[in-house]
Amino acid sequence: MDSITIKLSGSLPSSLSKNGRRRSHWWTQKQATQKMLDDCTMLIREATGNNLPKYDKADIEILSRYSNLPLDYDGLAPAVAPAIDAFVTLGIIEDDNPNIVLSYLMRFEKVSKRSFAETVVTLTNHKS
Repeated sequence: MDSITIKLSGSLPSSLSKNGRRRSHWWTQKQATQKMLDDCTMLIREATGNNLPKYDKADIEILSRYSNLPLDYDGLAPAVAPAIDAFVTLGIIEDDNPNIVLSYLMRFEKVSKRSFAETVVTLTNHKS
């Protein structure tokens, strides 16, 4: 398996964005982070058929489909951090540092309806 893609329906929890982290209570952040980590772990297991690959090096792409206003880049990165951490927790990548994750691309795409909003996270095996 050369890549794993998971889709997070709807908007990301505002408490996980950079501005949300400054404004929300630590317990709210902790609960939102744990829920997203658990949800992403389940989605990754479903996407791989529970046959988890191991990547020595990887590339990450985040696609945010939004209906109203997009998060800033510096808001999107912390908001999807639990999704990236799920790949580490499951042992697919050793860590999410720049020695392992060689590229990290974030893109935005406007959609016509709020019901179409989603965040797509793709981890790709980086082949040298």
